[in-house]
Amino acid sequence: IEEPFMRELASHLKPGSSALFVLAREGRAGLIREEVEKFGGTILQVRLEHEDHDRLQAVVNSVRAER
Repeated sequence: IEEPFMRELASHLKPGSSALFVLAREGRAGLIREEVEKFGGTILQVRLEHEDHDRLQAVVNSVRAER
């Protein structure tokens, strides 16, 4: 994830607030955005490069396997 995105995210996080990270397949982001917007807040979106997506997916898979 690019440094400018991380800085923008950090600028929105205040004490007592939270962030939600969603990994969505291509074409599903719009549907997810519609559902999340119902709760208010700010939505930031970033596209992952293929190799970053693969690394993140590997972490998600390893956490699932530990359960």
